[in-house]
Amino acid sequence: MAKGKKDFSDIASDNKNLGGVNALFNKNVPESPQTAKEKEVEPEVEEDLKNYPLRIERYIFQNMDLRRVNTGVPIRQQIKEALIAYWQIEKPKPEK
Repeated sequence: MAKGKKDFSDIASDNKNLGGVNALFNKNVPESPQTAKEKEVEPEVEEDLKNYPLRIERYIFQNMDLRRVNTGVPIRQQIKEALIAYWQIEKPKPEK
């Protein structure tokens, strides 16, 4: 008793609850609002950046982390603002 072949070509379009491998490869799935927001917000790109490892005491980090939670200012930005304020650094003016 031979069974006939079943056609599963349009099963993905009929199935509203896509999951597993089909969801990974389906291009028709609408984007979630979170990914749409992530695409809109692009990080500010600075031209001259230099990475430098920084070691600070735990109590300083904990205070900065509490301040980050309360104010919403990232720790990296807090460190940059503290250095600029302490050393009174001014951003160089662009050459024309």
